Amino acid sequence: MPKDFSLEGFQPASLPHPGTIAFIESWNDVPKRKSADEYPDSFKFLCLDENEKEVSRDKAKWCIPIVEFDVFSVDDNGKSVPFKEGSSISITAYGPGHRFVRSLSSAPRPPLPPVPKSGAGSAVPHGDIGDASRTAWSSSANLQNSDPSASGSSGGELDKTQMSFWEKLKRTIRDI
Repeated sequence: MPKDFSLEGFQPASLPHPGTIAFIESWNDVPKRKSADEYPDSFKFLCLDENEKEVSRDKAKWCIPIVEFDVFSVDDNGKSVPFKEGSSISITAYGPGHRFVRSLSSAPRPPLPPVPKSGAGSAVPHGDIGDASRTAWSSSANLQNSDPSASGSSGGELDKTQMSFWEKLKRTIRDI
């Protein structure tokens, strides 16, 4: 941690979460509140040991509960859109008192390849490249394909404790 790091907002690791987590999407600023009991500790707390290194809650001395996620998602043109339609997404987590905890961002999608004009003498049949690219980069396909948990062969719900923080966050916001 930086030398000017403060434990402001942190609490002993044994104390419970305050109760709810607000998810606020920039496109409408309407908070969606969920019970913190619905999420694993690794999602709803950032915890530190006595050396101020990030650890799991069971090994922590201090934790800051995550009480708010601000979601800023934009489409390919930079227009604010719902998370599910975003091509670039930035999520900021806050603790009590709007204490900044962490921020995560996705890289913008690469631009689509140009679609050849009909009659331009392309060796590839019309639609093969352009349609496949648009499908691969559509909002829903991009979010689903980037989330390895979405393609589980068992058909059951993947244990959210096995996913990375970013994967858990994307799945949670999609499910709200």
